[in-house]
Amino acid sequence: MEKLVNSYRYLIKKIYPARIYDVVDINLYKEVEKAHFKLEHSLVKDESLFLSYRNALFFFRKHISNAIKDGFGLIRNQLDDSDKYQLEATIQKLDGSLYDINELEEIVSYSNMIFSSYDLDMPLYSKNNEELSQSA
Repeated sequence: MEKLVNSYRYLIKKIYPARIYDVVDINLYKEVEKAHFKLEHSLVKDESLFLSYRNALFFFRKHISNAIKDGFGLIRNQLDDSDKYQLEATIQKLDGSLYDINELEEIVSYSNMIFSSYDLDMPLYSKNNEELSQSA
């Protein structure tokens, strides 16, 4: 899960640069990690452990989905058709019933690969931006 936390931190840093050390973001991950550890290392398979894991993963997955949607919105006009299709499919998968931590890790890593190819920090060029810069 170390790869997931690194990929997750990169995603959040790329899309929300001001939230690098946001406690809420890290706590969502820690809840999933703790629930996953308890589920994997329990001697008795208790339904409550499985439910805790699914709940923690649900909120973490939803958080990742929202971040990817926000990043997608920032670069939608810059994306080529393939990347646009991949991000749309990723968002659809995240909004579904995904509860596999390994698949979530792959999704975050792949999304990072797409986002790293684009500059999310630069505002998109538009006529309104040009008018604002001339009037300033």
